[in-house]
Amino acid sequence: GQDLEIKFVLPSPCDPPSSIAVQVLDEASQPVSGLNVELYTGEGTLAVQTLPESGLVVFSQLGAGDYGVRVLGSASCALLPDGFVYQDGLIVGLGQDLEIKFVLPPC
Repeated sequence: GQDLEIKFVLPSPCDPPSSIAVQVLDEASQPVSGLNVELYTGEGTLAVQTLPESGLVVFSQLGAGDYGVRVLGSASCALLPDGFVYQDGLIVGLGQDLEIKFVLPPC
């Protein structure tokens, strides 16, 4: 018979972390600030960050996995309920950096 060699590659603590950057713009392509952006998985919420003036948040130090991000609504915008703007099914590999851009509808 033939010899069969099987190799398993397991993630190590030295594997580079991944990140997801989320840019939020208004319909005029201007950055939106003050809203919260949530990072989640099927297990629940992992982190929430408030958008700064740049309209950009970065969720870093992520392991490989299936993530989602959503923009949480603001009391000043009745047309933007919590989680109305979202993207899930973001499959992140080791050392991979994803960039997501949302353009919010007018209030």
